[in-house]
Amino acid sequence: MNQQEENTPLKILENLGVIVRNTHIKWDDGSHCDTFIDRLALYEDINRLRGLCLALTRYLIPIYDNIGIDTFLATSVDTYHIAQLIAERYDRFSKKQPINVAFAEKDQNNSFFVDDNILSLIENKKVLIIDDVYFVEGPNTDLVYYTRQMGGLIAGIGTILNLDSGIPLSSNINFRIIPLAGIKFKTWSSDECDLCNRGQNVVGTQNNVLIA
Repeated sequence: MNQQEENTPLKILENLGVIVRNTHIKWDDGSHCDTFIDRLALYEDINRLRGLCLALTRYLIPIYDNIGIDTFLATSVDTYHIAQLIAERYDRFSKKQPINVAFAEKDQNNSFFVDDNILSLIENKKVLIIDDVYFVEGPNTDLVYYTRQMGGLIAGIGTILNLDSGIPLSSNINFRIIPLAGIKFKTWSSDECDLCNRGQNVVGTQNNVLIA
């Protein structure tokens, strides 16, 4: 493998331990999977994270050059750091007006909400949701729905890693996903798991919230 391949975003994420392939994981819903995602490993090397955010910014600027973005809305405190890193570079290289950066919180019912002072950054504004890992119709999609309810105009979701388990998007999502890297992985129901049939034991668990 040459140096250029080693420096691809996907290879960097594998080297950081964010993506662990060829394993046998069980999800909370009982399904089995051959890939483990450790999103927390993304934050352990800040220099690598900065580099990944810079690369994602380079994708975002030409995509939104014409329509512009008013606000980056992060899905959590963790992803707020990613949103800040992207915004710093977006402001510098796009030569547009500075981007507002905010993050959403969750209440005791696991539903998104924002403080009143953040609502002004969402209502009638073009909002790009920022996440670390996107999984089809996970919590980040819930934030899209919430933002629309608050009067925001969804410009899409920018994410470091996009997970594709083959689950189709529903017809009412209607937004763009801009990932820096993406992977496909296999899932099985517990009674149809190919790995179990081959005698491979489950080595760990992950829940849908973690990988989303």
